[in-house]
Amino acid sequence: MSHSPADIPGLVSLIVNAASSLEAYHKANVEKPYVPSLDDTEPHPLDAEIYPLEMKKAAQILEGACAQLCATLIRPNHTVLNVSICHSHEHRLMKQIT
Repeated sequence: MSHSPADIPGLVSLIVNAASSLEAYHKANVEKPYVPSLDDTEPHPLDAEIYPLEMKKAAQILEGACAQLCATLIRPNHTVLNVSICHSHEHRLMKQIT
């Protein structure tokens, strides 16, 4: 059986291009022309905005390519464990909310 090799450079390229598009969108904002860091607690004007179609596509490509890259390079049992833990936490949170 012949297996085709994973296209790691292709996935990385998708990630870089999508992230660059989203970064440019953030930097084009007049009020706060930067991508906020994870520890920035100030609201950003784009937090309440709906992404234009191009940015929605870039976000979906970024999420999908990141997930595919992780699933390709990380051991399957590690990925399954992470997904299982994530779903377990979500279930607990939903029970607390309701």
